[in-house]
Amino acid sequence: MKHKANPQSILPGLMRLLRAFRPQIRRQRSLLLLAFLSVSAGIFFQVLEPWPVKFIYDHIFLRSGHHLRSMPFHLNLAGVDTRLLLTILALSLVLVAGLGALADYFSTVLLTLAASRVLVEVRANLFFHLANLPLSFHTRNKSGDLITRITYDIDRLREVTVTAALPLFTNGLAFFAMLGVMLW
Repeated sequence: MKHKANPQSILPGLMRLLRAFRPQIRRQRSLLLLAFLSVSAGIFFQVLEPWPVKFIYDHIFLRSGHHLRSMPFHLNLAGVDTRLLLTILALSLVLVAGLGALADYFSTVLLTLAASRVLVEVRANLFFHLANLPLSFHTRNKSGDLITRITYDIDRLREVTVTAALPLFTNGLAFFAMLGVMLW
């Protein structure tokens, strides 16, 4: 029968894991800082995406006056041609979406690279530790199990950090940023 993990039992294990990998993580702090900046830029552009659509909706579809008051400054668009305005706003929407996608790409690449470097170092440390164990340890344990632990389990750690932890972190930050913008 499998044991179900509850959140209270996961958090201490996660903290132990982070403490154990702290030296390897610390060596990748420049990559992690760049990745965090990329994540922040991606969230900024994700929050910024709806604004060109709002301008299009307000000015072109609603025609509720020529002053758009959705920003700290006011835009007087009384003399601007509707087609030109629509073109500029459509291009700005594409630009914001493209910059957001680029920031997301860089954050994924940088975090994947940092995670791979950390886990390569962990795998090397584990290999040297296993190589220095007494021969009696190796006679008691199956070599296939040891190889599986070194390769498969460490690859699962990288996969979890990049495919599960990164989206959870970025989507959580984006949620709170959008909530803040909506309340503002």
